[in-house]
Amino acid sequence: MSKEELRKEYIQLRKALSLEALSEKNHSIFLKSCQLGPWSSAVHIFLSSNAHHEINTAPIIDHLWEEKTTIVVPRLINGTLKMDSILYTPQSKVGINKFGIREPIDGNIYDGGYAAVFIPLLVFDELGNRLGYGKGYYDYFLSGLGKETLKIGLSYFPPVKNIEGIQDHDIPLDLCITPSNIYNFNS
Repeated sequence: MSKEELRKEYIQLRKALSLEALSEKNHSIFLKSCQLGPWSSAVHIFLSSNAHHEINTAPIIDHLWEEKTTIVVPRLINGTLKMDSILYTPQSKVGINKFGIREPIDGNIYDGGYAAVFIPLLVFDELGNRLGYGKGYYDYFLSGLGKETLKIGLSYFPPVKNIEGIQDHDIPLDLCITPSNIYNFNS
C-alpha cells in the first residue's frame, strides 16, 4: 500500500479502538518498554496526544524518572521542520501546538547525546520502515543522530509487509514495541 493509503487506514484503525482496548494495549506496551534499559544517557520521548489516540507515554516517562533517567521531549520550531529538544521534569508546563500535539511551553534546551529516541508512528513494516503523519519532523531530527542512538517505535499494531514509497531520507527503526512483541531490526 502507498503511504497515504496506509496513513488513512491506520488513523481509522486507531480511532476504532475502544477505551478498554487502548488501555490494555498501552499497558502491554509499557511493560515491554520496561524490559529495555537502564539507559546510559538521556532518552528522547514524545508526549502522547489523546486526540490522536497515540500510545500513552506517561507511564514510560514515570518509569524512566524512577530510574533517574534524563527525559527530553520535542517542541516544534514554528515555520521549520525542526524540533527543539527540551529537558522534561515533573514540574514542566505543557501546552498544545497547532497540530494538537502536547509539548513543553518552556524549559531548557538539551544538546547532549541520547541512548534512545521513542518515536510516534502510525504503522511500520517488516524492515523497520515507519510511517508517521507525513510532516517530516522526525526524519529531520533522526538524521542528526549517531548510529549508537536506538530508534524505538511504539505501535498498537503489528508490522505490515511493506510500506511503498520509502525514500533515502526516511530513517528506519532499530526496534518497535507493540502490545505483543518487541521487533528488532538490527539482527
